[in-house]
Parts: sequence; structure tokens; C-alpha cells
Amino acid sequence: MVEGRSAAAPPRPSRIFDVHAGLGRLPLPLPELSAAETVQRLGRHGIQRAVVSSEMALRYDVAEGNDQTARALTEQPALAGYVVLDPHDVPGAAAELARCFANERFVGVEINLRAQTECHWVLRR
Repeated sequence: MVEGRSAAAPPRPSRIFDVHAGLGRLPLPLPELSAAETVQRLGRHGIQRAVVSSEMALRYDVAEGNDQTARALTEQPALAGYVVLDPHDVPGAAAELARCFANERFVGVEINLRAQTECHWVLRR
């Protein structure tokens, strides 16, 4: 403990955002949550907003998964979305980006490298 400081925990921030949330079934023994259930769980932990991407888009079908995200954004005002893109399909990725960014609730891009275990994010300005 630093002299003059209390050992008490610092105050909790007034606004908390989760910038890496997922929609759909994870490849883990966890329940699949609807967008509404996701927002309820976030609220229980004091999280006001979340940026989500679809597990469907990351693992199986980019366009269908991005559509799943768009539906969740329509249903849940607390959510914003990442457009998932496949960099191995540049023309398809460009078309998907234009299609999804027509919806202002998509705020960034998750580039799914598929052959690797990591993804990269680019935020929309």
C-alpha cells in the first residue's frame, strides 16, 4: 500500500463497454445465448453496451453470420456490431463490408484469418 492511499478498491467506472462479445454457439461446453439473453447477462455485471460478432460468421458462413449480427443489432439497442470479413476473398469481403456498413450499428471490422487462431479488428470512424 502506498502511503496516504486507502486499501479500498477504486470506484467502479460509471460506464462499462464490452468490445469483444460473441453471438451464437462457441465451440465450448457453454449454452448458446440469444441476443436478449446476452444483453441481460451484460446488465447483471454493470455492462451497458457491447460490440458483438457472430460465431456463425467466424466459423461457417460469413454472410449468414453477419446477417445474424444485423438481426441482433435491430433487436437490442445495447449492441453494436463487427462485420466479419474473410481476407482470402477480397471481392467478397469488399461487397460484404459495403453491405453491412450500410447499417450504422456496425462499428468495426473483424478480419477472420481462418487458417490462424487470431483475428484482427479495425474500428470504423
